[in-house]
Amino acid sequence: TSAVELQTIDIPTSLGGLMMTRFDRLPRDLQQVLRSAAVLGLQFPAQLLEEVERRLHGTAAVQPIVERLIDMGMLVRRAEALEPAYAFSHVLAQETIYNSLLHSQRPALHRTAAESIEYLYADRLMDQAEALALHYDRARVREKAMRYAVAAGDRARARFANTEAIEYYSRALQLAQHLSGYEATRWQAAIGLGEVELLVGDYEEAIAFFEATLEEWSEASPADRAYAMLKLAQVWDKRGNLQETQRWLQQALVQLDRVGGVSPELRAQIYSDLGWLNLRRGDLTAAKEWLEQGLALVSNTEHYAVLSSILNRLGAVYYNRSEFKQAAGYVERALELRDRLGDVVGYARSLNNLGILKQASGDWDGALANYQRAVEMHEAHNEVEGLAQACTNLGVLYTDRGDWNNAEQCLQRSFAIAQRIGHPYEQAQSHLNLGRLYLFQQRWADAQRHLNSAIPLYSESGARADLNVSDAYYLVGTLYLELGQLDQGRHWAERSRQLLTKNMQDGDTDSVEWGRYEQLIGRLALAANDMVSARSHLERSSEIFQTCGSQLEHARATYWLAQVLGRLGQPSEAQSKLNIARQVFRQLGAGADLKRAESGQ
Repeated sequence: TSAVELQTIDIPTSLGGLMMTRFDRLPRDLQQVLRSAAVLGLQFPAQLLEEVERRLHGTAAVQPIVERLIDMGMLVRRAEALEPAYAFSHVLAQETIYNSLLHSQRPALHRTAAESIEYLYADRLMDQAEALALHYDRARVREKAMRYAVAAGDRARARFANTEAIEYYSRALQLAQHLSGYEATRWQAAIGLGEVELLVGDYEEAIAFFEATLEEWSEASPADRAYAMLKLAQVWDKRGNLQETQRWLQQALVQLDRVGGVSPELRAQIYSDLGWLNLRRGDLTAAKEWLEQGLALVSNTEHYAVLSSILNRLGAVYYNRSEFKQAAGYVERALELRDRLGDVVGYARSLNNLGILKQASGDWDGALANYQRAVEMHEAHNEVEGLAQACTNLGVLYTDRGDWNNAEQCLQRSFAIAQRIGHPYEQAQSHLNLGRLYLFQQRWADAQRHLNSAIPLYSESGARADLNVSDAYYLVGTLYLELGQLDQGRHWAERSRQLLTKNMQDGDTDSVEWGRYEQLIGRLALAANDMVSARSHLERSSEIFQTCGSQLEHARATYWLAQVLGRLGQPSEAQSKLNIARQVFRQLGAGADLKRAESGQ
């Protein structure tokens, strides 16, 4: 063959062209089946292809044709499918054949595919929502496309396929713009979209969607409006705006009061969120009352999701009251319910809370396992706030264990998430915990920078943050103590005392925060060689921590008390106290504290 002859031969210049050439050479009946298959997608059930062929061409025996196509390498069997299924051997083959269809032909073909799915899977249509949304959309049957897109969004959201859910809900809302009389479906899509945006931490978008639902459908039922208001409250809570949170929760209750005993589970969830709001403000009594009211509404029902949330939060109330046994009981019940429900995010949150309780009770290895599992679960489902909280708790535990590298990695990760979602309280917590880590590492400038950043952020977070501000004051005071600036240390200790006095309930001075204040004052007195005052404050600190059940803090106070006793010329008592502190540090795995205690610093 000459070079001139080769130039005259029509050779396809792309893989798609080669596939199309091969397709064009097939017998007509094989081309027909491949076109139908291409409309169905890359993979498709055998019975669906048969039904589509029957409707389009009256073909009664599709199987022999499919077998020929398999022998030719155009199709393959899919043994892993739930029912007999086939797939194109190459994605480009499906795309090339589909693109060869005239645009005018495609809507009718997709409608046939959709109607075949509805016929074959009439008893489980929602399992086919994704395929039906696609086919009816391409068939330009907007009403059905919108309805199935919402259902597909719901299914994606349930399995935490957040990007996919956003795409389906957004498409449903786009289709709704061309339709009238489908307010309820538009509402469902907007609410679903808002809930996904809330989950992934895009709070501005979530607020926009929830507010739009309230503005655009004035005929919604009071229960539906109450639900949207509840979701708005939850977004504002995550933004750290407790005033807006309370306003929307109260409005939600007003809506429910208009219809009496409707939706007890929704009312219970609102009560639960009011309980959480009061817990965040530090009012444990009001928090417990609201949560118990919610519990009474759902305790003997099958509203397990709401029930588990209330139980988890009651665990937090009892934890803050230092009643760890009761707290663990509530959290374990919540964990069991969420496991039964398959509520992965809720289960991860309860795991995180159980880790806090294990850490407080001295089971640091158990706490570590819980935190790590919670991080993995939140990460897998892109639940950003829960991920930030679990990383924070993990970082704090690593800090107490003296594992500086892992501590900084976890705390920097939670800090990055808090910065992204713009939550003042979580930002403040991240700064505080990084400051605490750097204080332990004697990175004084870094510690001061983060602690100074935490304090104003707490002021944006409402009354709940006051106890955390007290912790920040304590850490700043400790920083100045370590730097030998005792007057500055006393100044910050006094600010801590004033804040604790302001928030003191019923004269209670037995909180962990008071214990830290007493320890700081005792250490400042020790540094100033005022041994009488140092002993008095450190003994009080030790007593408070023992009452609160805080083993680590009690051991730290005991260690400093040993230093005072040694300076007072009581070596046997000093050694006894030092041995007690060392034993606790060793049992807990508090590496940095143990190193200091054993080195005699």
